[in-house]
Amino acid sequence: AAINDEDPQVAANALMGLGLLARIDAPLEPICNALDTSPSTAVRNNASYALVRILGASKDVPADFTEEQLAMVRESCQLALNHTKVSIRIQASAVLGLAGDEDSIPHLGDRLNDEDPTVGQPAATAPTRS
Repeated sequence: AAINDEDPQVAANALMGLGLLARIDAPLEPICNALDTSPSTAVRNNASYALVRILGASKDVPADFTEEQLAMVRESCQLALNHTKVSIRIQASAVLGLAGDEDSIPHLGDRLNDEDPTVGQPAATAPTRS
């Protein structure tokens, strides 16, 4: 419930906590909603961080998450690749490397020439991990 708090600091802290816990049973839908819709950059940044940590904790992403969950995560992260904040773009690239499919490759390819070269690194290695 704290993810949806009106106070962006509370929501950002809740998302940071989920990221630190890195539990694969964390609720992905409110995290994706925060990444997609929050007016707060801190909330969006921590939502992308939470997704990196949660999916990164999985030993077998396709087995640990439903296809519906992965599709939702991919859609959110594909949109987040266009965010103005570099850390959100980097983390979205990393998540797509963990949860991406063939449809994610063109989105990641667009980031190879990102204005910040650190965005391109996870984008370049993502297809080899998916």
